[in-house]
Amino acid sequence: MGAFTAIVPCGITDAGVTSLSAELGRPVTVDDVRSAVAEAVCDALDGVLPVGEHPVARVASAM
Repeated sequence: MGAFTAIVPCGITDAGVTSLSAELGRPVTVDDVRSAVAEAVCDALDGVLPVGEHPVARVASAM
């Protein structure tokens, strides 16, 4: 992820980029998440994915 540390997401200077592996503290592959992401995208496009506010704890610090 080192090459991505200069990215300022949406212009939010106190935020950074991360990965599932960094957040979970273990390797996460595309195959690990492929079906869950595909299902969530289909649900979102079908209008059945619930939308709401969810507090997100910062696990990994921005670099």
